[in-house]
Amino acid sequence: MLAAVAVGGRLGAAAELELFPASGLVATGYPLGPLTPTAQDYTLSNSFAVPVDWAAGADQPWVSLSVEAGTLAPGTSVGLTVFLNSSALYLPVGEYVANVWFTNLAEPSAPLSRAVSLVISLPPPARVEPVPIATSQVQIDVTGVPGCTVVLESSTNLMDWDAHGTVLLQTNETAFDLVVAREPWRFFRAVSSGPNAQPAVLSFTQRFTYEDDPRLVRVLGDRWGVYRLEASTDGATWTALATQKLCGTDQFIYTNQAMPQPGLMYRAEPVPAPALQTVHHILIVGQSLALGVEGTPALSTQPSAQHLRFYSENGSDYLSPLFEAACETIASSAAGQAALTAPDLRLLFSNVGMGGADYSLLKKGTANYASGLEQFRRAPAVLACRLLRHWPSALFCVHGEGDWNNPHYDLDIRQWQQDYEADIRKLSGLPVRVPMFHTQISAWTAGGGGPHALSPYKVLAEAEAHPDRTILVGPKYFLPYALPLGQHLNNYGYRWLGAYYGKVYKRVVIDGQPWSPLCPIRITRSGAVITAKFHVPVPPLVLDTINVSDPGNYGFEYYDDSPQPPTITNVELLPDQDAVRITLSAEPTGSNQRLRYAYTGIPGQPGGPFTGPRGNLRDSDSEPSLSEDPLYNWCVHFDKPIEPE
Repeated sequence: MLAAVAVGGRLGAAAELELFPASGLVATGYPLGPLTPTAQDYTLSNSFAVPVDWAAGADQPWVSLSVEAGTLAPGTSVGLTVFLNSSALYLPVGEYVANVWFTNLAEPSAPLSRAVSLVISLPPPARVEPVPIATSQVQIDVTGVPGCTVVLESSTNLMDWDAHGTVLLQTNETAFDLVVAREPWRFFRAVSSGPNAQPAVLSFTQRFTYEDDPRLVRVLGDRWGVYRLEASTDGATWTALATQKLCGTDQFIYTNQAMPQPGLMYRAEPVPAPALQTVHHILIVGQSLALGVEGTPALSTQPSAQHLRFYSENGSDYLSPLFEAACETIASSAAGQAALTAPDLRLLFSNVGMGGADYSLLKKGTANYASGLEQFRRAPAVLACRLLRHWPSALFCVHGEGDWNNPHYDLDIRQWQQDYEADIRKLSGLPVRVPMFHTQISAWTAGGGGPHALSPYKVLAEAEAHPDRTILVGPKYFLPYALPLGQHLNNYGYRWLGAYYGKVYKRVVIDGQPWSPLCPIRITRSGAVITAKFHVPVPPLVLDTINVSDPGNYGFEYYDDSPQPPTITNVELLPDQDAVRITLSAEPTGSNQRLRYAYTGIPGQPGGPFTGPRGNLRDSDSEPSLSEDPLYNWCVHFDKPIEPE
């Protein structure tokens, strides 16, 4: 019996609102899906002469609505969809009921309603049959010139050749009889030698014989069913060999390496979904650095046995082991770093980066945003086919160059994260937090850029305001860039950057710990001395002029509104206080006094640790990356006001 879903109900007393159609929805499916159809479209209308504020919702987490609130002007309507979200895939066999309600907020006691019923049941039994293997008997006729010596050779790879026989042609034709068993292919050639050597021609006569292979068994069941294959030597004691979901096919072949023997009995039973391993889904968003532009050649080319990548486009789904193809992106190294101390962690990466795109081309309502949601919409069913559970986990954002001078960038990335999180919750039915991880841009001077940028400080401000949803990993000035332009990282830079994303992701999402990068928490002044107190992830502080060259004053700048602000004469660490003491040439008198770090660059210079906007302050984090790059936490770019002491 297939699963069934029904939607029906009676209009409530809120007469201003009308809901069409009144007919219900019926769908069928098995554990782990698919449940088809999964949705019912409705039209909610206001037929009266006054506007109506309305809201809608469902009382079960496996049901979602495409639109949950709004205002209907007189005589207008809105289309919306009630759908089964991905949580329905994981419901066990049974019957379920949910109610969907639509309320006029002026009369909340009289909602409209629709009932959703869901029945999940097992597929019919499967049958098991042996798999015959062919043995090929080949007669090869060799036609050549009488008097020539011919050697018959064969190969499985066209490089290594084995001789099967040598013959002196008495006439123009001879024959070889061969048996070729259980080989996918074999190539033959006839080689002539000697002073009378002439080309030879081959022709084949082939017969096949078949015999059952005790190692192989075929399970034939219902498309999309989950079946457990068992084996027995006596029909009384059965050993489970494999559990597999049939996805778009009615059969699978199992290779029994553990107990292959003639006379072994097999059976396959439909079963509920087994315990599923969770796979955490991370979506990479942003512009060219999200795609790994100029990160060639790829470094992490070995397919992962643990982590996956997924992309869905135009209804086609692509799932494969995680590896880097044309360019190195942050994905593979992030996965490896996150799993370094969490060996059971499995990650799934999707990437919808778009080169040269500012926020206006990536926000909700754009094709790029819709593509990002599509990855979360379609991945659960694809993973379910492999008996894996989907869990929406995080957004990795590598962005900001296109919005380098956007005064609203902090508000934009806040909205970006909120939109993704809300829509992912609808698609999954899970009350998940989906944080967005960022790094500051550090190469704004490259390619004709000016000395200053705004987006790094906007990202910092948003991360300080909402540290549980906007996660600032750190800056990028210490990484190697692709020269001569220096706008993008090189392949080593992307791999190194990915390790930082993985390190911080593991701490925040998997371990549930808060994160803040190396950044100032209070800056005060007494006379001509400024003291900057820092949050230091792993003390002590270090002024590192080996990995990053000193741009002057270790990257620190003093600013005020006076015509000639005092200059910095000394920078020293106060390691016991997690602080830096900065001495000025005189006590400042101007207003708007600020301390800046890695703030000013040289226009036209490439980004990077020796040329771009940068500084020398880091912590002493000793966690290594898989590629043995140090993962010190470098101080963020900042521009902060100074408080009187």
